[in-house]
Amino acid sequence: MAEEILTTLQNELAHHNDRVDKCQAALEEAIAKRNAFVEKITSTLGLARKPGQTKETIKARQAKVLALYSAGKSPTNIAAELEIKIKTVYNDLRALQNNRIRN
Repeated sequence: MAEEILTTLQNELAHHNDRVDKCQAALEEAIAKRNAFVEKITSTLGLARKPGQTKETIKARQAKVLALYSAGKSPTNIAAELEIKIKTVYNDLRALQNNRIRN
């Protein structure tokens, strides 16, 4: 009798473990899809960060962009001098303008 109960409980536990594994796999798949979607949207908007970029490195780059822009350099010249895309220069200038308006 005890063996039958133990076997039943083991079977139920195995069944629940299978369900948990399936749910975990579905969750991981959903997270991967969400991350891919976010990556696609942010890169489309020009907001994606390159590997190794932090808020500090972005702020430092934006400070350089602002200094060069304030010195009268064109966005094209700034991009060439900093070896970044012109789109990044425009995005930085827009972000700096938005921050100035908010503050």
